Amino acid sequence: MTNEDLTDLAASGGPYRGKAVFELVDRAHSDDDAAARLGQLSRLTFEALGHSEQADFLTYVQAERIEDAYPNI
Repeated sequence: MTNEDLTDLAASGGPYRGKAVFELVDRAHSDDDAAARLGQLSRLTFEALGHSEQADFLTYVQAERIEDAYPNI
C-alpha cells in the first residue's frame, strides 16, 4: 500500500486503522512523506483509536502519552 492509502485507511476508521498507523510509523524512520502524513494524522488518529489500540500504540512507540511520542515519530 502507498502512504496515501495508509493515511486514508487510518483516517477513515475501521478495523485496520491501527495497523495502518503502525505501518506509517515503521516507514517514517526512512520516508519523509510517511513522517509528514503521520504528523498530520497523529492526534486525530490517536483520538479515534479505541482504548486498547491507544495503549498498544503507546507501547509500540515507547511513550506514556501521545504528546511524548510525537517528536520521536
